[in-house]
Amino acid sequence: MAGIGITGGIATGKSTVTAELFAILRNKLEVSLFSSDSEARRLTDSDLGVQDEIRQKLGSQLFDGEGRLRREQLRELVFQQPQARKELENILHPRIRAVWLELVKEKKLLLAEIPLLFETKADRYLDLIVVTACSYQTQTERMVQKRSLPLSLVEQMIN
Repeated sequence: MAGIGITGGIATGKSTVTAELFAILRNKLEVSLFSSDSEARRLTDSDLGVQDEIRQKLGSQLFDGEGRLRREQLRELVFQQPQARKELENILHPRIRAVWLELVKEKKLLLAEIPLLFETKADRYLDLIVVTACSYQTQTERMVQKRSLPLSLVEQMIN
């Protein structure tokens, strides 16, 4: 099985590049698609063990009265407090890795969109790495306009 990792900074076009590569390759090869961001969302939305760990390590105030994660509050916390980001990564990264490593074992080509690919040492499991990039101005514009985030938070997230 061959694996292609797509990585890059936030709002640099990873999802667009991944979708384009998938569209090209699926007509010629049997290919699987994996998004670590989508898997992280799935885990935080529906995995009770993940939710319990987040409550224990980062606080129950991150969940509303119905048990849903308050993503905006979590985002602010992890980008303002490096230790909180590390705690969240320790909760999510091993679980995310387990999912895509199972996909790597299959007989298909895997396209894996992994924003922190090098930071999590995922590159050693993949055959080819595609890195997306764009200007700082383009990154900030995308995040402010498309995600409606304040510029101060966007700058923290990019840095």
